[in-house]
Amino acid sequence: MYDAIKERYREAFDSAILFKSAKKEGELQSVDNATLNSFIEMIQIRTYMPHDFLIKAGTHDENLYFILDGEVTMIGLNNGIIAIMSAGSHFSTDLGTGDNSRENYFGKAIAHLVCQSITTIAYIDKEALKLMYEAFPFWKAVVRKLNTHTLQLGKVALYQYIAK
Repeated sequence: MYDAIKERYREAFDSAILFKSAKKEGELQSVDNATLNSFIEMIQIRTYMPHDFLIKAGTHDENLYFILDGEVTMIGLNNGIIAIMSAGSHFSTDLGTGDNSRENYFGKAIAHLVCQSITTIAYIDKEALKLMYEAFPFWKAVVRKLNTHTLQLGKVALYQYIAK
């Protein structure tokens, strides 16, 4: 099973920062097969149609999504495009703030994520994500760093929306 998934979505795995590890300072190398197999073991694969919402702004979500195939657009509340993500991109609202209560969760989505084509997503729920972070601390750092950057882009769109 692992080989079939790896071969089918090879482009996504090869291009993803999530599947690189530090070799030397400034250099990245692909993770080994055992690490990639561990990731594949945790995922659930879902397929979405064009214009399906993966996440709606304001919703609470602690899961990780990895785009295997297709394209997803991040749209701010001002209806502006924040980012266009394709195979190999990942997204979640995990910022490592330590406050994960529903009422105060800093990672509430501040933008819509909408499929632009038939899109295949590898989905990891929050419990499996915790296990992944324990086993692979590098992934935790990469995910949180990229999520912080995405949050900044989303905040700009939110502030523009509020200013109108």
